[in-house]
Amino acid sequence: MTGIYTRRFVPNFVGRLKSWMASGKKSEQLNRTAHEVLSEITSNQDLITAVCYLWGDLGQPPKKISFLQLASVLNHYKNGGYYPVGGSAVIAQKVIKSIHQYGGRVLVGMGVKEIVAYKDQVMGVKMDNGDYIKSRQVVSCASLNQTFNKMLPRPDVMKQLDRLSCDPACLVLFVGLKAGKEALGIKDNNIWQFISNDCDADLQRFDEKMGEDAAQGFPVMFLGSGSAKDPAWKEQGKTTLEIITFAKKAWWEQWQDQKCLSRDEDYQTKKNVLIDRLLEDGLYLNYPKCRGQVEVVDLGTPLTCEHYLGSHEGSIYGVAHTVTRLHPRFDKVLTPYTPVRGLFMSGQDITGAGVISAL
Repeated sequence: MTGIYTRRFVPNFVGRLKSWMASGKKSEQLNRTAHEVLSEITSNQDLITAVCYLWGDLGQPPKKISFLQLASVLNHYKNGGYYPVGGSAVIAQKVIKSIHQYGGRVLVGMGVKEIVAYKDQVMGVKMDNGDYIKSRQVVSCASLNQTFNKMLPRPDVMKQLDRLSCDPACLVLFVGLKAGKEALGIKDNNIWQFISNDCDADLQRFDEKMGEDAAQGFPVMFLGSGSAKDPAWKEQGKTTLEIITFAKKAWWEQWQDQKCLSRDEDYQTKKNVLIDRLLEDGLYLNYPKCRGQVEVVDLGTPLTCEHYLGSHEGSIYGVAHTVTRLHPRFDKVLTPYTPVRGLFMSGQDITGAGVISAL
């Protein structure tokens, strides 16, 4: 994976070097799926599923995800995971402090309406409130789709992106419990839960039938407790937990034009059905002592992600992490360099899913 990032991060004018780096055996391995490689080692499907259990971190099941992408995630966790003391907000607080030290400013609750360019040279950004900030250098950490479809429309870039799919949207269940982690038996480890050893087939069936039956079981769930991980958690006798599973934006399109937090009763009814299923099949199955201890619960849908995160179609990982994403023909679009002078890209679409890539 280091090779492909190096290949895409060097300036576009280094064409011959990039072409050389795109050739060879390592490049061939990028085009092989995790399931394909592991099937050459063992025919034990339970074992293959167990080795691939972190595929949810990249949004694509074993028969679609690149083996080397998955291997890089497994390598990341080989010595265990990390959690910021004080919660994820600490990351932003520390970064903001550094920005201020170097004379920068951080605008909170203000969206960028437009990236302004003239003759393929970036000139600044126009904010939602009408403010205009001049700058001949802009770094966008929004998705490629948000950047070149909405803030600075570029049909030439979108034409290339159209050949790449997006990772799925998700449902996120936020749970507040009225007891401490010790009393509830909640540990600081994450849980990945699957219904069988054929994740690809399970996910396909789910995609096809979910719109008809919102109460059917989920093929994959992630459960994690931020408060259980955080040694600085101060709310003694309280615990927070999240459950995440995949979804489709299309299942929620009838409520697209309704205002967030003011959607109709049918929307809430559908959410309540899913909340009950996630609690029953996820929380209570893994932590039975939580039954009767739920104090606060709410469900974020793809529309929620779209509203608060500005994500395209509610996608949580952006450009799909399939083997296609790693093909050399996309080196000119999945790169920090853009056709607009002074405009650079960063974030998950350029590297890969996860906090480290986003930073």
